[in-house]
Amino acid sequence: MARRHAVCYTATTGYLFHTVVSALQARANTSPDTEIYVLCFGSGSSLEESAFQRVCAGSGITLLSVPRDRLNGLHPTYSRLFLDEFLPAHVDEVLYLDGDTQVVANIDPLVEAPIPTGGALGVRDPMVFIRESSNTLKKRIDGWWDSSGIPPGIRARYINAGVLRISRADLGGLRSDVLREYGDKLGLLHFLDQDAINLVLGKRLQPISMSWNFPGFLLGTQMVEIARPRIIHFMSDPRPWNAALPPWGVHYHQPYAQFVKDHPQTAEYWQRLSGRAKTKYALQQRYKHVTERRAHQSSAAARALRELERDTRDLG
Repeated sequence: MARRHAVCYTATTGYLFHTVVSALQARANTSPDTEIYVLCFGSGSSLEESAFQRVCAGSGITLLSVPRDRLNGLHPTYSRLFLDEFLPAHVDEVLYLDGDTQVVANIDPLVEAPIPTGGALGVRDPMVFIRESSNTLKKRIDGWWDSSGIPPGIRARYINAGVLRISRADLGGLRSDVLREYGDKLGLLHFLDQDAINLVLGKRLQPISMSWNFPGFLLGTQMVEIARPRIIHFMSDPRPWNAALPPWGVHYHQPYAQFVKDHPQTAEYWQRLSGRAKTKYALQQRYKHVTERRAHQSSAAARALRELERDTRDLG
């Protein structure tokens, strides 16, 4: 029997708006046989969940309400480790995506990619190549990893957990290992469950191209040509649903505006910037665009990323 694949998101109330926009993009960029799930950890009875439940039901997406206490007191970011407990029994293979992503091209090769038992596919965190292009940033990043106990041997393969391709059968074991080995230290890990996933899976993580988890702050740089984005991950505030700011501009802000136009009942859940906050972030983004762009456009940064891209599994 053919294995059943699913793209899965997790969210809490307050985060459904942008998560459902990404899920709609995933629906448009996957085979009809692939199922799309959004698991909302909350009360199950909020007006927000009801509004998005109607949107999902009419769009080929399944929104599942899960009581937040099912996370056993853990921060919601750990919810990706519990997917196997709440997905329908027939789902065999999982592609987990963070809700602050945009799916901008077909992702079937990743959804359907075979993976070794006990392993997973992921994209190296941008810290991996950034530390190779700047000694100052290398010291800062290594300090974070030192505090979490990330061994030097896996730092070159350290993945960002916002895109994780894993078999459902392996999620339970991953969760058990994370909680057993780091349960009393999870709050001390600098990058929370991302650090824990890397520590537990280690060399069983197979790196794939940055195309599958492209950092939003690198839009408009030479990195777009080196690893053409299929999934874009907006990793820090502000984000494109907040305002049309650099480096993403109007183009990546538009999906949220169109979503509200198509589903006006969701407008009250759109978290937009205005007034002083918008001015502050506009100035911040312009400053970062000028100061960081020089580093991202450097030959050292391009060389570091090209070398890492050569050491990835080709998904076609």
